[in-house]
Amino acid sequence: MATVSKQEVDIDKLWRDFKANGDVELRNRLVENYLHIVKYSAERFRMRLPDSVDVNDLISAGMFGLMDAIEKFDLSRNIKFETYCSLRIRGSIVDELRHCDWIPRSVRTKSNQINNAINYLKNQLGREPNDDELAAHMEISSSELHTFYKEANTSALLSIDQATGSDSRETNIGDFLKSKKTKEPSEILAGKELKDLLIKNLTDSEKKIIVMYYFDELTMQEIGRVLEVTESRVSQIHAKLLVKLRNRLKRLGYGGK
Repeated sequence: MATVSKQEVDIDKLWRDFKANGDVELRNRLVENYLHIVKYSAERFRMRLPDSVDVNDLISAGMFGLMDAIEKFDLSRNIKFETYCSLRIRGSIVDELRHCDWIPRSVRTKSNQINNAINYLKNQLGREPNDDELAAHMEISSSELHTFYKEANTSALLSIDQATGSDSRETNIGDFLKSKKTKEPSEILAGKELKDLLIKNLTDSEKKIIVMYYFDELTMQEIGRVLEVTESRVSQIHAKLLVKLRNRLKRLGYGGK
């Protein structure tokens, strides 16, 4: 028979007491208990961002998500709070980064150039272009293309949600792929079918990258070690994969303008 620790009992009681009277001191104790999730999320984000981004700013942004999650968490739902708050913490961090508009215009331009070039060559060739074809079309060297890939992936951390045409915290592709926040059986079925359509016909490497990047939240460097390829190669695959997912979402009616 599984045993329940005193700490777990204390947390359960703390939750019940807070939801009963909304006491600020009790809320602060809950914040302190789950602060490690904010720090972990902020540090994982920081590994994917430019050096100019301060991890303390990310932690501050994540705190708003944590407090919002504590206020809105429904004890009657059969889900773990850690799972529930992680999405809201991540959403708050993304909202703050987007609000600060930390992505340089040149990086956004390069990201759009890659997307347009891949789509153009795919229509012309009837297949995905390889790196040599893409570099030749863009009139850049292979090393410049690899730099484009890396910057495009950085930009995609925030801009990918544009594919859904919404500013909601849970509509970017990463959250969409791993979200289980549905209530009705029909919604669960529809969500599963849509996810299956998104990953249909992807290569094994692409599927693994989706799982490791969006579900396990590994960095490109960590994924490279697992797949035994360079970080640059992971970035290349991921950049092309983002174009595929954007186009599929648009065809499925989730596209932006």
